[in-house]
Amino acid sequence: MTVTNMAFLDNLFILLFDTQTSPAWFCVAVQTFTLQGVVLRPALIVTAPPCKRLDFGSVHAAAPHMLELVFTNPTEADAAWKATITQALPSVPTISPTQASARPGRDVRKAAATDAAAVPQQGASAFTVVPEQGVLQGRGLGMPRQQRLQVMFAPCHSGECCGELWLTVAGGGRVCVPLRGLGVHAEGAELRTAYDL
Repeated sequence: MTVTNMAFLDNLFILLFDTQTSPAWFCVAVQTFTLQGVVLRPALIVTAPPCKRLDFGSVHAAAPHMLELVFTNPTEADAAWKATITQALPSVPTISPTQASARPGRDVRKAAATDAAAVPQQGASAFTVVPEQGVLQGRGLGMPRQQRLQVMFAPCHSGECCGELWLTVAGGGRVCVPLRGLGVHAEGAELRTAYDL
C-alpha cells in the first residue's frame, strides 16, 4: 500500500492510499487525522511593586537611590526581553485663576511656557536599569520564573523627572512601567537618602 495523495481540510490531514487491489474502482483507501496545535507567545507580567510604577520620591543629587522591579514569565515559552528607558511626555503647566489675577497685564500662557523653559529638563537620562536584557525561561511544570531589575535614579539637579521603563519581548508584547523622581539639594534629603541605601 502506497500513499498516492495528501491534503489538508480545515483541521484534518487526509491521506489517500493505493491498496493495489482489484477491481480498480475499489483500490483507494482514505485515512484522516485530526490536527490540533497551540501557539505559544511569551509574555511578561510585573509583580513588584504592586502599583506597577516606580516612585523614587525626593532624592539628593549626591546620593542616588535604587528601587527593584520584579517581573515573571507566566507562559511556557522562553521570553527574550530587553529593557529601555524613554522620556515621558511632560505635563502641561497649569496656573490657577488666583495666580493669573495676581499678575495683571501678563499673558498667562506665555508666562507658563517661559517658566517651564527656565526649569532644566533631566529626562530619562537620570534613570538607569541593570540588567538591560536577558532570557526568562518558560514556566514548564513549576511556578513562573522571576527576573529582578535594579533601577537607579541619579538626578543631576533639582526638579521632577519622569520616564518610562519599557520591557519588550521578542515575539510577544510590551510592558510599560512609569518612573518618577524628584531631585533636591537639601542636606536633610541627602542624609535621609544615604541612610535608606
